[in-house]
Amino acid sequence: MRWAWWLLAYASLGVGIVGIFVPGLPTTVFVLIAGVLAYHPIRQKKAEVQSLKDQISYLNRDSKARKELFEKLTDVQMWQAKNVVLIDKFARLSEAFTSNREGYITKLECSEKGVLSLELAVKDRMVATRLAASVADIKDAKGKQLYQARVGNNEDSRLPDYPIRDRVFIELEEQKKGS
Repeated sequence: MRWAWWLLAYASLGVGIVGIFVPGLPTTVFVLIAGVLAYHPIRQKKAEVQSLKDQISYLNRDSKARKELFEKLTDVQMWQAKNVVLIDKFARLSEAFTSNREGYITKLECSEKGVLSLELAVKDRMVATRLAASVADIKDAKGKQLYQARVGNNEDSRLPDYPIRDRVFIELEEQKKGS
């Protein structure tokens, strides 16, 4: 339909130009009609452009929420990537925990520096020492020690079956050469 408007606009403009040379033929009227006819498809196109802008605006109304959600997703993916390694380390550490008959973990903290702090309720003062030695015995396929472990200060507990509270600190990060 747009081509018909353009055709009429050019025809009217042509008649207006001919009117310059032919006396009695109104030039101004035909040039004005050509302008109006040419503007009609431009107005339709302008309305389409505005409609598209409105649609884009409508579709982007939640762009801030999408951006925040994308950032959260990225954070979760980064956390997941880091913690898969941590979960693997915990799985390897579980080899050192044979049973909970001699004691159990009452508090577990993990620092960003890679130090796992275990607070234990134990039956005797040697349980934490044996646990630290057991953790230190965990080796990789090449026989390299994976973790360093040390025992903290112990103190009395109010639990009759587990009268001692003790701590074990395990360094989860790989040990640097020479340490």
